[in-house]
Amino acid sequence: MLPVVAMAQKLTVKKMEVAPMDLSASTQPRNDRNGNPCALVKVQLATPGASFEGNVIGDTEFKKGEYWVYMSEGSYMLNIKHSSFLPLFVNFRDYDIKRVEGKTTYVLTLLMPQAGPVNMDDGTRFLVMTVHPADGAQVKIDGQPQSLRNGSLSLLLPPGQHTYLVESAGYAPQQGTFTIAGEKVTLPIRLESTKATLSVSCATTGVDIYVNEQREGTGSWTGTLQPGIYRIEGRKQGYRTAIQTVTLAERDDKRLELPELQPIVGNISVDYQPINAEVWLDGKKLGTSPDVFRNIIIGSHSLELRADGYLSESKTITIEEGKTLSLTGTMTPKPKDEFEGKTAQQIFDIANDYYYGSNGKTQDYAEAVKWYRKAAELGVAYAQLSLGMCYQYGWGVTQDYAEAVKWYRKAADQGDAWAQNNLGVCYYNGQGVTKDLDKAKELWRKAAAKGEQLAKNNLKKYFNENY
Repeated sequence: MLPVVAMAQKLTVKKMEVAPMDLSASTQPRNDRNGNPCALVKVQLATPGASFEGNVIGDTEFKKGEYWVYMSEGSYMLNIKHSSFLPLFVNFRDYDIKRVEGKTTYVLTLLMPQAGPVNMDDGTRFLVMTVHPADGAQVKIDGQPQSLRNGSLSLLLPPGQHTYLVESAGYAPQQGTFTIAGEKVTLPIRLESTKATLSVSCATTGVDIYVNEQREGTGSWTGTLQPGIYRIEGRKQGYRTAIQTVTLAERDDKRLELPELQPIVGNISVDYQPINAEVWLDGKKLGTSPDVFRNIIIGSHSLELRADGYLSESKTITIEEGKTLSLTGTMTPKPKDEFEGKTAQQIFDIANDYYYGSNGKTQDYAEAVKWYRKAAELGVAYAQLSLGMCYQYGWGVTQDYAEAVKWYRKAADQGDAWAQNNLGVCYYNGQGVTKDLDKAKELWRKAAAKGEQLAKNNLKKYFNENY
């Protein structure tokens, strides 16, 4: 490469030194991207418009003939550019400063250059390095730590040979040399993993896999680990833990099969009446009472007793290792169904007896409602009508027009004229349904056609009021 010659001025360094009495770096501090305190280099140059490259943090300030340049701790190079001068590369080591320290002020004094033909190429070039994977990677150039930004590094370096070292936990270090000459140097670094791969499984289903006391998965697990010695456990409630130790070297690929876990068991002795009551545990039938059920896994279980004609009994039990839990008792017979053996008409008749207080029954609207409901559910239209009236007027139940409409409709659909009339009244008044005069008129006409006098009266009243 031929040097570029032009009429320009060249800056020179007079001195670079620590200013121990200058506390500016402490009283007006600035931190780098990692939160570490910066060094402050005061560049004494009376001409504004200069720019600075290197490990410069934040904007540079020009104050009364000097520039305040904040730099990351450990920096030792600074490149100075100005439109009126040739670029100047300053290596602090040339002035017995191996690297700048945080919270310390330095003074770099420059001499104004003389005009004349100069070489405008000082030989400095950028190193552009990319690192993958970047998380946790540490980079050193010429032995000095450098910071990655988004997995890349750009650094202005003087001509000549330089060294690099890239390290990251779990990856093989990469190191080497490169030369800064005529062009910038691009150096892609791809780290090679040294982690081992381990796959763990167990013949027993539902086992939790632990690696060095850390739960990693259930049933089976595959993952990468740093080389070393690991304690692998298979744990499951009610079973003895299986433990194995495995040693992993760099880039190992190992498979580990844990042995089948041994259950920890106890017994249940069940002696319940009636004989042959079914015994169910956690939703599965064990057998019938009386009996001793053995080899039940320890811990909490749900036990249920079932028998025809008796109320089922459920309880939570706890089984202990090597012990027999004894359960005795008598199941409670189911209450007799008072409707059993009676026809729908007989049930309706009993409801009427309670409603009117007849045939030896004391008048009891609530009891009547109970029997009307059963007959209504069995499809007796008169029972549906009667239940609707009880809801409409609050006899034996809390007044509920919507519920009254429900039962009137069922009886009306069976052709009961009285229910049709009453349902029409509900539509006319908007009780339990949206008010609908046409629907009311339609229902009254159906009931009147069957001779229902109340429906005839309601129709007459309707026409008198509306026509």
